[in-house]
Amino acid sequence: MKRIVVIGGGTGTYTVLSAIKHIENIDITAIVSSADSGGSTGVLRDEFGKLPVGDFRQCLVALSEDGNGNNILRRLFEYRFSKGGPGLEGHNFGNLLITALTEILGSEEEAFRKASRILNIQGRVFPITFDDIQLIAQYENGSVAFGESMIDEPESSHDGTMRISRLWVQPKAKIFDKSKEAISEADYIIMGPGDLYTSLLANIVVDGVSDAIKKSHAKNYIYT
Repeated sequence: MKRIVVIGGGTGTYTVLSAIKHIENIDITAIVSSADSGGSTGVLRDEFGKLPVGDFRQCLVALSEDGNGNNILRRLFEYRFSKGGPGLEGHNFGNLLITALTEILGSEEEAFRKASRILNIQGRVFPITFDDIQLIAQYENGSVAFGESMIDEPESSHDGTMRISRLWVQPKAKIFDKSKEAISEADYIIMGPGDLYTSLLANIVVDGVSDAIKKSHAKNYIYT
């Protein structure tokens, strides 16, 4: 049984997990960024002060068991409201459900565990940290973008690009102990595919992550 850890966030991680879950004799742990701040996730995060749930939800759906009994649950978790005004339109049902579970159970960790059971996933999904963080990027010209949804590489009037010179999270955050343990025990670590800054490095800049990867004896495959 080979232990595989996938680190990232968003559609790229969803795609990888959807493919590798069919490989025999592997144990999968998905570790997702805690810095997402856009769309439905961003609104719920602002309103409830909880961890972003969008990337976590996508990983749950990707790892959920195939079969007629689970298809309706997967569709529910992926359903996005197209009506309902500013209070509901654009929200994803799975995001709302995980947020509600957090309120009911009083713990984000318990809510994630319960959602995993509801979808009967093949593996585990952990956040990179349970700390409430925002991703911050500083560009070459000194300007700063606060929040994952605001970070981009805009055009510059000189060479066509304005590169990000520094990336960090605020406040300082510590890697979730179960994520650290999964990395240390991994046989393979897959990073990406995804945006370099907001999906991949958003995990690496959390305290303890780079050290955990360096100390791991896993073979590392990086996709960008």
